[in-house]
Amino acid sequence: MKKCIVFIVHGISGGTATLSLRVGKKLLDNGYDVYYLKHSSNSAINENLFAKSGICVITDDYKNWISKLVEISKSYSNCILMTYSFELLQYVIPVVKKCKKSGTNVSYYLYAVISECMVRGNSIRTKHPVISRALNILDIPLIKKIYEQKRLIIHDENCVKTTEDALGIKLVEIEKQLIRVPYEIDDERAKARPEKNENEFIITTMARIDFPFKEYIIGLVDDVVCLSDKYPIILNIIGNGKDYQKLENKVKKCNQHGNIILHGEMEYSKAIQLIQSSNLFVGMGTGILDSASVHVPSIPVQRDTNLCLGKGYFSEDPRYFGYEKGQTGLSDISSKIVSIINMDDKEYMELCNREFDALKDNYSMEKLLNFINNNGHSEEPNCWEWMLYKLNIKILTVYSRIVGDRNE
Repeated sequence: MKKCIVFIVHGISGGTATLSLRVGKKLLDNGYDVYYLKHSSNSAINENLFAKSGICVITDDYKNWISKLVEISKSYSNCILMTYSFELLQYVIPVVKKCKKSGTNVSYYLYAVISECMVRGNSIRTKHPVISRALNILDIPLIKKIYEQKRLIIHDENCVKTTEDALGIKLVEIEKQLIRVPYEIDDERAKARPEKNENEFIITTMARIDFPFKEYIIGLVDDVVCLSDKYPIILNIIGNGKDYQKLENKVKKCNQHGNIILHGEMEYSKAIQLIQSSNLFVGMGTGILDSASVHVPSIPVQRDTNLCLGKGYFSEDPRYFGYEKGQTGLSDISSKIVSIINMDDKEYMELCNREFDALKDNYSMEKLLNFINNNGHSEEPNCWEWMLYKLNIKILTVYSRIVGDRNE
C-alpha cells in the first residue's frame, strides 16, 4: 500500500522546518514518501538538506496548492497532510473533499507548536483587541470540529492556554492530543560529553534573526558584554533573518573583547557540532532539544522581548523550551550563567545528564507517529463551519492589505 505525508508550510526556515525534517526522515524509514510544499525559498541550506534526506521539496504559489495537493494525493492509497498553521487549512480541507469523491483516503492534522498556529491576526490582537475577539469567534466552530475529530495536535500547555483564552473555549481532555515536539536522538552524537575549560566558557544560541520574536538575542549580547569583564566567555550566534543587519550593528558597537561571534546561517550538522563544543545553550525552540541531545545544558528564554529572561535549566521544567510573552516568574539569566561557570566538574556533568534524560523522557517520536497512524479518517467541516472560517480569512486578508501587515 503506497502512503505519503505532505508538510504544508509558508517557507523552509526555522523550527517547523527542522521538525518536518526529523519527522519526515523517520517516516521515510517507515515506508512513506515525504513531500514538503512551501511558498517561499528562504533557506538554500535547508533546501539542500531536505533533498539529501530524500524529501521532495515543492515550491509553488498559494493559488496552485490545492491542485498540487490533489495531484500528489491521487497517487497514493493513503495520504496525510500536515500543517502548523490554522490559516493554511484553507488549502488542506478542500483537498480532503475533492479526494473523497475519487476514493483516495486523505487525512489531515494541524500541529500547533506555538500559539500563533491557532490564533490568527496578531496585529489586530495587539492594536484592536475587541475586534480581534469578535473575529476569533468566527474560528470557534472549525477549531471545535478539528479538535473533536482528533485533527488537532498541540505541543504544550502554553499553547492550550493561549488558544482557550483567545477563543473563550475549553479544550476538555486535550491531554490525549498534547504531543510535545518529537525528537529522534542520534546515538552516536549522544555518546559525546561537553568538557569545562577554565580558560573559556562557550555559550551558543541559534535562532532565526527575526525581531521582536527572537529579540532575546539582544539581551543575551548585553549580558555577555557585562559578564566578560570578569569571566572568559565566548558567545556563538547561529542564524540569519530580516534583522541580521541590526544585530550585526549591535555587536560591532559593543564587542570590545572580540568574544561575540556571528556565524550567520549554518548547515544543520555543523550547527550541532558547534553546539556540541559549547558549555551552555541559551535560546528557545528546537535548539533547546538539539543541545540536550548532545548533553549540553540549556536555558530556555522568553520571546518578544529584548531582554534575556528565563526561569532555569531545561531539565528543571522540560515541558517548555521557551516562554510566551507575558509569562510570569522570569528573571535575567546572568546569575544562572555565573552559577554554571562556577560549577565543579562533577556537578556540571550531573546537570548535562539531567538535560539529556529530560529530552529522552518527554519528547518521543513514537507518540506522534502512533497518533497520526491510528487516527486516519478525516471528517470534513460542514458548510456553516467552513463559511465562518473563510469569512475570517477574507477579513484578515483585507486588513493586512490596508495596514501593510501579514497575519499568519
